[in-house]
Amino acid sequence: MSTDHPRNPQGGRIDPTRLFHFCSGMANARFETTFSFSRHRANCPVLCRACGHEIVVAPSAFADVFPLPVTIKEAERRLNCTVCGARRARLIPVPMPAAR
Repeated sequence: MSTDHPRNPQGGRIDPTRLFHFCSGMANARFETTFSFSRHRANCPVLCRACGHEIVVAPSAFADVFPLPVTIKEAERRLNCTVCGARRARLIPVPMPAAR
């Protein structure tokens, strides 16, 4: 069993006792296409399942890469890792922090 805790988009660790509260804002959100990230204002960590390289993509950046809506599965197949070149991406929606 892994003791790793999820990471937030800013790189720090998320307190596991607050994880439900952090994610609960997207409980009813459905991420079917790349446009879903901007609609739900969610950052998207992209993880390479081959080498473990991870970047966080802003919702607006997906419109530049995919000008037409593409399914999440298709986007994962199209993205290449900038470190190892593999096409084994995993898109993980994470809600953006609320504006104060």
